[in-house]
Amino acid sequence: MKNALGLLLTLLSLYGCDKANKDDEISLTKHPYNGNELRLDGYYYEINPHTNGIGEALLLYRDGTMLLCGGSGENSDPFGYMDNLLASPDFIEHAKQHTFYWGVFQINDKSIRYERWYQGDGGLPVGRSEGNITNDTTFVINKITMLNTGNETSENTVFHFRHYAPKPDSTNQFIH
Repeated sequence: MKNALGLLLTLLSLYGCDKANKDDEISLTKHPYNGNELRLDGYYYEINPHTNGIGEALLLYRDGTMLLCGGSGENSDPFGYMDNLLASPDFIEHAKQHTFYWGVFQINDKSIRYERWYQGDGGLPVGRSEGNITNDTTFVINKITMLNTGNETSENTVFHFRHYAPKPDSTNQFIH
């Protein structure tokens, strides 16, 4: 009887760990983007005011998928760094193996919203970013909401466009 109880507690514990480490689900539906509100022949970047490097860069694809590339850190040539990163087969292969590089975006008139996974302990939480499109090369994120907690953060993050070709393929195992 003790062995059966011990086995049951072990199985329940393992089940609980598996649930705790499960990534959150993206709630936005992936739809093809056929509009012209934003250019898609390159990447969008925001400048980190503390380092003057790229704080975050992202690529938007016609299939509604987005690829996040991180930033350049304190680099004397942040655009050269990002261009080289996107051309690196090692980076692309690494991104295809990790959930937190991917997300889904939607554009409705002059509004943009996207959901992506954030790195964390255990399962990866999903955050939704929302903002406004200024023109076809600029958008501003005003708010980020963590979907698992409902916590909102006000933002004023400006993303600018940089032409880049050829863009890495958007095929991945996380967004279907």
